[in-house]
Amino acid sequence: PNSARLWHTPGRRIVLQRGNHPRPAGVEILPLPGAAGEALPPSILLETLRAAGLTRVLVEGGATTISHFLAAGALDRLHLLMGPLIIGSGLPGLSLPPIDRLDGALRPVTRCYPLCGGDIVVDCAFPKGDPE
Repeated sequence: PNSARLWHTPGRRIVLQRGNHPRPAGVEILPLPGAAGEALPPSILLETLRAAGLTRVLVEGGATTISHFLAAGALDRLHLLMGPLIIGSGLPGLSLPPIDRLDGALRPVTRCYPLCGGDIVVDCAFPKGDPE
């Protein structure tokens, strides 16, 4: 809501939105194309933010959001947190289009970092361009 403290804190505040929703004074509104509820390609979000001068973006989302960015090739890095816990069936963490052959699989450059309690972070880097 427009009464939230975040709208009234110092610094640059940007909202990407569809439709004409008023925001508090000083908040930048970046309009997005399309209708509410319509899927929006990650490239549109990133182009809109780039045009506003932002060159680094942290995407913190659930499985659907991260899957869309990954499938679109719009991630430079992906951090996976894993712990020593097997919980069985549940919602998938990532959902990507199927591939016909393993040579079509994503092959990030990875590094693992141990955390306390047996948890680890896997840092997956997706270099841009031809690696050869």
